[in-house]
Formats: sequence, C-alpha cells, structure tokens
Amino acid sequence: FPSHDMNGEILNDKFFKALRKIATRKDCKKILEIGSASGQGSTQALLEGVKSGRSDQKVFCLEADPLRHQELSKNISSWKNVEALWGSSVHPSQISSWREVEKWYNENPNNNLASYGLETIHSWWEQEMQRDTKTPSGLIAKIKDYHQITYFDLVLIDGSEFTGLAELRQIYGSRWIAMDDVRAFKNWGNRMLLQNDSIYQLCTNIVTGKQIGRAHV
Repeated sequence: FPSHDMNGEILNDKFFKALRKIATRKDCKKILEIGSASGQGSTQALLEGVKSGRSDQKVFCLEADPLRHQELSKNISSWKNVEALWGSSVHPSQISSWREVEKWYNENPNNNLASYGLETIHSWWEQEMQRDTKTPSGLIAKIKDYHQITYFDLVLIDGSEFTGLAELRQIYGSRWIAMDDVRAFKNWGNRMLLQNDSIYQLCTNIVTGKQIGRAHV
C-alpha cells in the first residue's frame, strides 16, 4: 500500500463466493464497492451475481488510484448498470488521524499490519494525506445525493486503510455490509462496532480476515 498492482486480492475464495451469492438476491438492487482496484477481484464477484441482466440493479465501483481506475473502467465498459468512479470515498478531513492509528497499533499488537512496523504504516498515512487535491472526494455522499439513495443493499468496504471508519458512518443502515481486512486498521473498529450492534448479525466470518454482516430489516 499504495500499489499499482492490477491483480484483485479477492478472487474465487469463500468471500468472493459470498459476495456473488448476495448480489444474485432479488432484494439486492443498490450495490456499492469501495476499493474496486482494477475490477478483477471482488468486482468480478458482484458482476457474476448481477449478470442475469436485471435492469433494477445498479453497481457503483469506487477507486482512488488513477491507474487502477483506468483498468477498472475498461473491465466494466460493457456493463450498462455498473459505474466506475474515480476518487476518494470520503473527504480528506474524514481520514483517521495518525494519533488514532498509532493508538490502535499500540493497543492491538496482534494486528495484521504489525509485520510492516509503525514507521512504514506512517509513511502510508502520509501518502494518503498528501493525495493530489485534484482527486475528487466525498464520493459516497455524492452518490447518495445524486441517486437519492438512503441505504444501499450491499456495501463492500475495502478501500483506503485509513477511511474505513468514516465509510461505515456514511453507509450504516445498509442491508449487507461486507468488510475485508478486519484484522487491520481499515475495518478493525468497524468489526467491533457491528459485532456489538443489535441491528446487525454476523452471517459470514472468513478466517482470513473478512466478514459480512446483515441488518435485521
């Protein structure tokens, strides 16, 4: 992180299959994927789920890295109901502070980022904070406003390491919330919040650090 590697990390595993299965449901119409990369990982799971040609489904794929976004746009170009958006899911002011990250790291020594070391993680955080100001931001809010969406049916949170908490606040209430990297900073706090939330129940817990929660609606 950050990387220009075009290969998707979620591919043909249990998490991939769970996402695909949810996307096939009749009540799954509005789908948001945060962190689509080049569209060759979790995006493919979603597309396999919606490929029946349903006109009532809409998939929003967010990717902040411009090179990955170019590949993503090519890979989904034939899909009329899938939109690839370039930019950050939230505003820069909503990125977790370094104090939050450092506190989490020190309090949770068995986290999945421990092998990188705090100095390396800090360099990632600095790169996130120095992102080109021309990069669009606040995309979740813009999508909800433009398309008049109150709640998504399925959301995958797998974007920046430091925006997960802000993303959850903006998509809370969605029918299905899928999270990658729940043992890293990205979704560590989100996992704890949803596990202690009576509105959501854990329906899929993949040992590799991926979870899916469903709202009681």
